[in-house]
Amino acid sequence: MRSRIFFIGIWTLALWFYGCGSDDVTLDRKLSGDDQFWTELRVTRTGPLDYDWKAVVIGKVHPKWTDILIRKTSEEICALHGPGELTVSWMDPRHVEVICTKCRTADFFPQSSTWEGVSIKFAFNGKPVPDTFIR
Repeated sequence: MRSRIFFIGIWTLALWFYGCGSDDVTLDRKLSGDDQFWTELRVTRTGPLDYDWKAVVIGKVHPKWTDILIRKTSEEICALHGPGELTVSWMDPRHVEVICTKCRTADFFPQSSTWEGVSIKFAFNGKPVPDTFIR
């Protein structure tokens, strides 16, 4: 009887730890006006004790074979690890805007202001992010 209870306890603990692993999910995908680029809002679930990682990724719809060889088909342009929300909007086919609302400065990581001819602008709690803040 004791070994059965022990086995059930270990099994339950293993399932709990398995459920707390990271899990990547795409929340939103948008195409540019000319259907050449896409953006995705992705979240990596880190478990019940920490904030999830949210990221915006930009990529090419039809990358050239050379882009595939040098791994230039997509790139993460910003991340958020803390409270708040990220939203992405295409202003026109070569301009995208990422807005971080209800965020803390230390938790928001904009990483690139351009990618493959696409201009990327960031707004943080309603104010434009200066280029000096982009890492």
